[in-house]
Amino acid sequence: MARSPQALEERLKQEQREEVQALKEAHRRTLEILRQQSEQELQTLRYELEDEGKAMLASLRSELNHLHATAVEHLKQIHLKENTVAKKELENEQELLGRISDLQVDVCSRSNRITDLDHEIHSLNQTIDTMTRELELKGKEVAHEQDLGKRHERELGDLSVVHHRETHIMLADFNKAQEVLKDKISALQILRPEDLAAIAELRAMVTERETLVKKLVDDKKFCQLELVNRETGFSKGFSSCANVGVINPLKVKVPLGLGVHLDLGRPADGRLGHVLHALHRAAVGLLGPWDSAGRSAECGWLAQKKSTPENSGAYSEALEGTISKVANCACAESTSENSGVYSEALEGTISKVANCACAESTSENSGVYSEALEGTISKVANCACAESTSENSGVYSEALEGTISKVANCACAESTSENSGSLLGST
Repeated sequence: MARSPQALEERLKQEQREEVQALKEAHRRTLEILRQQSEQELQTLRYELEDEGKAMLASLRSELNHLHATAVEHLKQIHLKENTVAKKELENEQELLGRISDLQVDVCSRSNRITDLDHEIHSLNQTIDTMTRELELKGKEVAHEQDLGKRHERELGDLSVVHHRETHIMLADFNKAQEVLKDKISALQILRPEDLAAIAELRAMVTERETLVKKLVDDKKFCQLELVNRETGFSKGFSSCANVGVINPLKVKVPLGLGVHLDLGRPADGRLGHVLHALHRAAVGLLGPWDSAGRSAECGWLAQKKSTPENSGAYSEALEGTISKVANCACAESTSENSGVYSEALEGTISKVANCACAESTSENSGVYSEALEGTISKVANCACAESTSENSGVYSEALEGTISKVANCACAESTSENSGSLLGST
């Protein structure tokens, strides 16, 4: 969490530097363009005025020479035409004077325009200087804010360390005081035979569950390694994001077998209540809450001895992707009611799985779990479900041809310490 604000500050600082550099470059280019345009306009005006003046002088000279020659030539011939020629010359001179005055006015206006452009350039330079100073001030403010932020983070870190240390000290003192009070209470009370029996039973339960937890952890590691290998093939065939399980975070009361139900938030009364509550907390801390079907609500693993109305269907977990579910299974015995409950129509590219009779494997129903699938999968398994032995253990799981690698590792006859949880391998 500490690196994210620093990275954000560095990124904002970099963006601000880039924006300032871009503004400076844009102002520089604008000034250069304006300066070039003004120089070009001034040079163009000068050339135009010089050309016009030269043209006018040349035309005037040619006209005057022509008029003078005409006047000298016709002076001798017609005396009456002298007045007319003089009037025409006067008119021409007046017109030329008017044009000269107009050109002088135009030159003055162009000079004023050049002066205005010089003033604009000066004002733009002043604006650039002002913006540069403002950017420098903002940079100093940002640096100051960053220093304050770092100082604040250091102070928060120191305070959190102090708070954490004080909290640990207070918890240690509280635990010591609680242990002292429990010892005093235990010393003042006498253990009854039923209390000793309950304590022994709870200790045996804790030992048993510790063993089960160790096995579940090993099975979980094995399944996690298997899921890593299967996830790619399953995702290609059914979904772009595979989700292999859902944890149930709900906590329920745990039956202790003595007619006593302990609640996590309220211990029983008396010395027995304190002992039972302590052992219960130790057991729950190892295994998590267990539901009535005999499985951990946090891990989702099954260890079922028999299929009952409560745990019927616990072998089947919903699959994410193009398949909605596999089966709702009652595995204890195959009757007219549950015969074929393993087989339910699948949504997606698979039409059906199998029609199964789970009571006993005979020559009639041997392999009835395996039927040809329509779609991209050729078969699921060839299974004999009567009893789990070294020969048929895991026979539910066979390599699938197509986009799915494996369905499950299943031993359906009875749940023991060897095959406990093996029914929950569906991917």
